[in-house]
Parts: sequence; C-alpha cells; structure tokens
Amino acid sequence: MRIITWNFGRHAPDTPEARTMLDRITAAKPDVVCLTKGYETSLAALGGHVISNAGASWGPAAPEERKVILWSKSPWRDPLDLGALTALGGAVGALTDTDLGLVRFIGIATPNPFASPEGKLPRPPQWSMHISYLEMLGETLKRLDLSTPTVIVGDFNQFVPLIWGAWSAHHALNAALHGFGILTQGDIAPIGEHTLDHVTVTHHLRAGDISGLSRFAEDGAALGDRFGVVVDLESGGVQIFD
Repeated sequence: MRIITWNFGRHAPDTPEARTMLDRITAAKPDVVCLTKGYETSLAALGGHVISNAGASWGPAAPEERKVILWSKSPWRDPLDLGALTALGGAVGALTDTDLGLVRFIGIATPNPFASPEGKLPRPPQWSMHISYLEMLGETLKRLDLSTPTVIVGDFNQFVPLIWGAWSAHHALNAALHGFGILTQGDIAPIGEHTLDHVTVTHHLRAGDISGLSRFAEDGAALGDRFGVVVDLESGGVQIFD
C-alpha cells in the first residue's frame, strides 16, 4: 500500500505549482494521499474518494482551503469525531479498504510554532498551540480501538529526530504517539533532508520503501518549501516497546 503526504503550501489547484505536484503524485500511483494546506478540489483529477477538514482559523483563507485532505481509491467510512483537534489545528479520520485490509487513517495538520487564533491578542506563547494540539491528539488516540491498523499522517511541524525546535514540543509529540512508530525519521532519499511531514503506524504495519518527491520544478523553480513523502506499507510490523 502506497501513501503520499505533501504540504501543498496553499497553492490553488489551477496554479502551475499545484499542477506539477499533482502530476508527481499521480505518477507515483498512490493508494492513499494526505494533503495539508490544500484545497477541497486539489486531488479531483485522481477520482477516488475525499474527506477533508478546514480546521481552525489562523488567518484569512479562501472558502475552498482545507488544512487536511485525505484521498483514497476506496470509499471512506465510519468517520471520526475530531472536533476537539480541529478547534486547534486540522484533523480528519476514517476507515478505508486497502490491499492490506481495513485501515484507519488520521490526517493531521499540527499548528506551527508561531500559530495564533485569528484576532486573538495577546498572541499565545511560541509552541503553545502546537503542544496543546499534541496533548489533545494523545487523549484522542487513547480513546480509539487500536486493534484496527491505524496510520497517522500529515504535517507534524517537527523534525524527527529533533534537529530544530523545542524539547517541550518534542516530548509532547513522543507522548502523544505512544504505541506508534514514526517511519519517516532522518534523511529522506533521494532528497537528503529531514521532513516535517510524517507517516506513523501501529504495530500491525511496517515500512518498505520510503522516498521523497522533489519540491523543485524541472526548471529549478521552487514549488514550495516542502517536498512530498512516499511510504510503501507492508503487513507484519513488529511490536513497539516504550
């Protein structure tokens, strides 16, 4: 099963940047895609099935903008109630049939270190909304039946292992993901860089190949500040011990 996650940097679907990124996603032939900072129709050309979430308001946004978009070749069902998370950032989750059987996906958009609710003064301290979101994510995951294979995917706004950021945020991330394995740690080939966009899984699943999709167009122009991440998942993961 192939998963792709990519932060689209708020590029509208008809922009050259979005079209190029979509072409690369299409060429990779994914089974599930998680876009962050995209549009409701960003993945329309793929067909399939989409669920999305506009999330919390951090500033002016177009009506079609979505903090998280999940796409699958198969229909989504049994959507999760993630209202507490979406009040802080973005989140959407549901079940879908895959080549590995029924899998639950939760797409997330974690607030950046400087995130602040639109119009709120004084602004909250740096990293505070990010940490609050992760604490709520941890509480949400504790309430789920994780006997179903589960994937958390999207914009984590943290490097793993920590190469920049706050230790308090990093500890909050590790606590929230108790029982999950972060597959996208360290440098991602062939990009040669760490990523802020991750794929994490329960013990039912493991990674095969992991690779990146370039954030540069053929002419060298930047498509955005994030590259795409491609993860091939297999059954038969190992037990995770903390």
